Amino acid sequence: MGGILKRLFFVSYLMISSAVYSQWLPVSPDFFPGIYLTPGSVTADQDVVMVPTNSDYILKSFDNGKSWLVDPLRNSKKTSKVVGAGGKTKLVLDQYMHKGTITTNNGGSWKETGSILNLTNPVDATSARDGEFIVAGKEIFFRKMPGIDTWSYHTFPWMEAGKIKALASLRGTDDYFILTTLNRVLHSPDVGMTFNQVKIFEGDAKFISSVSGTLLFTFVSGTSGKTIFRSTNRGTSWDSIPCHHDLLFLRMISIAQGIAVDEANKVFYTTDSMKTWHPAEVPALREVQPTAGLEAIGFDLAFRVYYSTDAGKTWEKRSEPGNSDLAGVSILSQNEMFVVRKGG
Repeated sequence: MGGILKRLFFVSYLMISSAVYSQWLPVSPDFFPGIYLTPGSVTADQDVVMVPTNSDYILKSFDNGKSWLVDPLRNSKKTSKVVGAGGKTKLVLDQYMHKGTITTNNGGSWKETGSILNLTNPVDATSARDGEFIVAGKEIFFRKMPGIDTWSYHTFPWMEAGKIKALASLRGTDDYFILTTLNRVLHSPDVGMTFNQVKIFEGDAKFISSVSGTLLFTFVSGTSGKTIFRSTNRGTSWDSIPCHHDLLFLRMISIAQGIAVDEANKVFYTTDSMKTWHPAEVPALREVQPTAGLEAIGFDLAFRVYYSTDAGKTWEKRSEPGNSDLAGVSILSQNEMFVVRKGG
């Protein structure tokens, strides 16, 4: 009986404590089971890094990964992707991209957007301007404009070009791109209202990066080998650069400097506009996002956090197992949190 009373007292204490601390709780992200990051699922900028967790909360950091906060999101049961365009507006999407939760102040407050109806086979989401988003399935896509909570529905008018495979956008512009399953690139100059075909790739293609609202990069693996294609004029023309690595994704930080991760999650960096690549001394990374200047944050396969201040040449570990005394977190009603500490 005494043991039961002690446990009840402990649970009550935790619930009261969580209410006192409201939705903010400093944590190290190593101790959250079930988190699985995919390339492009994290958003990062000069102010904040936001990470989906495959649960009903996200992790965010205002100091480039040194410390983390938990943000409960009751309307997103399985957060899978955070989308932003460098401003204070961020969109968190659930696993099936049927619902979105949005903040206009970097997580100070959240509200649910209108449901993204009839989105089957979710593919991708992107944003070119703060508060503006496009979310796509294989055959349809939805647009949300700044200041509007509802989503507008659009059918994909280019079915002869294949189904939608990926999205890309040039930050700070009205330019959006669709890559299709037949490896064709379509360009919209008007935030997805109209599209024109601008490129057909010979080989399996994927969008891998964009830079400064001007450069779009596509990686193509075909019979002639592995090639990075780069466009400086919104897809009208492309130059090609041979590549010896099977790239999973590329994060160009400037025109000359960038970070690449291959299919084995090995990390490389370039300082000469991708003419040569050098291996980086860092564990295999699952996700990398630029933050500001030459800085970038990375997450390894065990969800440890690394940070680079020199465009991927060197990396510093920001968190590791053992830094946190939390064993787990559960989100209760009204933004209360049930916290379990290691050792009881």
